[in-house]
Amino acid sequence: MRVVEQRPIAYWGDDAYLNHAGEVFQPGKLQPVAGLPKLSGPEGSQGVLMTHYKLVQEHLQPLSLRVAALQMSPRGGLTAQLEGGGELVFGRDRLQQKLARLAAIYRARLAPRRDELARVDLRYSQGAAVAWHTDKKQKT
Repeated sequence: MRVVEQRPIAYWGDDAYLNHAGEVFQPGKLQPVAGLPKLSGPEGSQGVLMTHYKLVQEHLQPLSLRVAALQMSPRGGLTAQLEGGGELVFGRDRLQQKLARLAAIYRARLAPRRDELARVDLRYSQGAAVAWHTDKKQKT
């Protein structure tokens, strides 16, 4: 008999964990683990999604950003929710290039307004579309 300890790296959906290899495991009872991101996607996508999560987090860490959730659509598009709010839309392809573009845009323009950032859509070939939170308190 061989016993292998499973260490959760992320939540998979609402009722399971993913380990470092992107393998799903379900303990008898799911215990909340602080700081784990939630990954979700089509059945069978967990390994690819874990690889994408590691790549995204590696690029966001120098920007002092963390992924709270990463979702893959049935067509393969990626969307990340950031801790503290904000959404990053990557789409289906060229993730590495989009992450590099995000880092450049974030450092040059977005970092000073981080708290106002609602969404960065990186599905464009040369740039990004940025949406800002509107402050309802100013509209009196």
